[in-house]
Amino acid sequence: MNTELTKRQEMILYAIIQEFITIKKPVSSKKILEISSLDCSSATIRNEMKRLEEMDYITQPHTSAGRMPTDKGYRFYVECLKNMRAVQTTNSTDIDLVDEFRYNNIEELLAYFSVFLAKWTGGLAIIEKPFIEKLRISRISLTNVFLNYWVVVVITNMGLSETFIVPMEDKFPVKEFEQFLSNKLQGLSLRELKELLEQMDLPDYSWYNPEYDHVFTFLNQMVSRNYKNRFQKYGLELLVRDETLSQSDLKSCLVFTESDDRLMGLFTSLELERHENVNIGSETKRQELEAFAVFLNDYSGGEQKLGRMIVMTSKATDYLQNLKGIRFAGNRITEYLSRLMTLNE
Repeated sequence: MNTELTKRQEMILYAIIQEFITIKKPVSSKKILEISSLDCSSATIRNEMKRLEEMDYITQPHTSAGRMPTDKGYRFYVECLKNMRAVQTTNSTDIDLVDEFRYNNIEELLAYFSVFLAKWTGGLAIIEKPFIEKLRISRISLTNVFLNYWVVVVITNMGLSETFIVPMEDKFPVKEFEQFLSNKLQGLSLRELKELLEQMDLPDYSWYNPEYDHVFTFLNQMVSRNYKNRFQKYGLELLVRDETLSQSDLKSCLVFTESDDRLMGLFTSLELERHENVNIGSETKRQELEAFAVFLNDYSGGEQKLGRMIVMTSKATDYLQNLKGIRFAGNRITEYLSRLMTLNE
């Protein structure tokens, strides 16, 4: 598997990493003998561990302590997992969820999966909302609910996007207004809607009444929210429980993930240079995230890629299960959105 390592060194290295992930403490040569099937002495194990340390696969935190993996060691471990069928063939039937997805909008769906991924991995899950140019308006509906109060529903190609209630005067031509909105906005992306609302000269329309400016104000606010709040996040409190992460590590992660601009940059760079969907420590090329493993996947709707997701955990994590979880989430979100887009065509 690795021409730099002998078979015995591979076995020892794999055992060290597997044990460190389990116990979160440096691993001794005596422990390796206990948990492995190697037929050699403790002295031989120590010699091999020294060679592995010289090759930067493991490190010794202090004299007389056991060893723990480096980023290079974790990369070796992930490469070992890469060929495991369980990772490659994960699909909807591999993980059982209690609830069938029945959501009114994309945000609820992504919020659900951010919680699922965080709890599955014990890390911080961050899911990007659909790319602004991909979310298109299918129609706008107005329904009377009480006296002169109407519910306005903005429906996108991925299901219900936003709902709000507005007052309408008796003489206001609600149905014509609804028809106008649907005709004018149908098929527009949120980016295009923003541009149109900025250019639209409302007083030119015969039905225009200044009292209904709040309808357009709300549409503007809806677009602005989608521009500003690009991510669903959950699980920072789960990272706090990981004893391999220091307060400094956690603070760096918190500061980094508070910035949507930094997150967008991270998503883009990981997508361009990703290592089998997981980047370990220095592979993220972000000093603030060198204590973390970052798992990456994306989701689609039909043939279009719509968004991306990452999970941040400590490097001492269950890589196999995390890869299964994030691939499962991407597959299920894709399935659900593809069905929604078909229904709303």
